Amino acid sequence: MALLLARAGRRILLLEKAGHIGGSMARFYRGGIPFDVGFHFTGGLQAGGILHDILSVLGIRERIRPVFLSGERSASFIFEDEGRAYDHPTGIAKIRKQFKQDFPGDAS
Repeated sequence: MALLLARAGRRILLLEKAGHIGGSMARFYRGGIPFDVGFHFTGGLQAGGILHDILSVLGIRERIRPVFLSGERSASFIFEDEGRAYDHPTGIAKIRKQFKQDFPGDAS
């Protein structure tokens, strides 16, 4: 948003409350173990996707080289206490179908 406002001729002041820039894109430590958090996975970068369109309006889409996942599975969520992994397919219709299979009691 700041970039769009600046391009429209508005003066911009960005403030960061933390002692370092980056917000949730920074490293934190818990119990002496470093955790690198931040952007690592997203959807919507394909042509016509919401992020593709936003980044195009910002004029930076062509500078990004996304790595698109191939195949039917784009992510897995592993729940060790259940001893189960839930595969997350690519595409809304496929996700809905998979959720109905994984959680039949909750399907409507």
